[in-house]
Amino acid sequence: MRLRRRLPVLGAGTTLGVIILCAALAGQVAPTGPNEQEITRRLTPPAFAGGSWSRPLGTDELGRDVLSRLLHGARVSLTVGLLAVAVSCPIGVVIGLSAGFFGGWVDRMLMRFTDIQLAIPTILLAMAVVTVLGPGVTNMVITLSVTGWTLYARLVRGETLVLRSREFVEAIRAAGAGEARIMFRHVLPNVITPTIVVATFAVGSMVVLEATLSFLGIGVPLRVVTWGSMLNSGRTYLQSAWWLTAFPGLAIFATVLAVNALGDYMRDALDPRLRDRV
Repeated sequence: MRLRRRLPVLGAGTTLGVIILCAALAGQVAPTGPNEQEITRRLTPPAFAGGSWSRPLGTDELGRDVLSRLLHGARVSLTVGLLAVAVSCPIGVVIGLSAGFFGGWVDRMLMRFTDIQLAIPTILLAMAVVTVLGPGVTNMVITLSVTGWTLYARLVRGETLVLRSREFVEAIRAAGAGEARIMFRHVLPNVITPTIVVATFAVGSMVVLEATLSFLGIGVPLRVVTWGSMLNSGRTYLQSAWWLTAFPGLAIFATVLAVNALGDYMRDALDPRLRDRV
């Protein structure tokens, strides 16, 4: 029975592992370069739909191999998603920890700043930031980090407000420990678990947000292949060449679904109240 409950997470882990491995080895396993054109083979259908097995997922309007672009696009999309979470999570944790631990004017100032950012729709804020910074993978990571830290700040602040009044914190303070030691050595480890779970879910959100910005044409330069830019270039051929949008759409769907399934498993595994369900 327990094995049956673990089958979805095993499938999700395997799927995500294969996607990450293909992205890491895109230069070795891709049949051609992501921008290598062959006009004489433009809009060739996938092999199972009457095309050639040398181009198993078909070609686009410029004769570029869809499989090669999909593999190289995975590298960019996953890198941006993971780095954005890796940057935004520590920022949000420090802000939320400081606001919840010190309270008073520090809490009011940091939370009002957080509320102001939360009042702005995420996609509009991301569009504004990336327009100012310009297209590029590094600028995309900065943009997603700027829009993503508020989630962790609110979560960590709430957890810290509960922990700072606990008996063990008062005992440590009575023993002569400084505020910085209490905050980072005793309070921070107790808020890490829910933060890890939220960060896992956030990876999928960042992948979708990156794809959205690339679809709008303001994410990365046109020469850089991402799943979002593939959707953008293929939308003109929805009726005549369905594979140009179907495969990058399926890649985004599979990645986000696998990440969310792993997030559900980690939430159950790390929460003592839910651990018996794992």
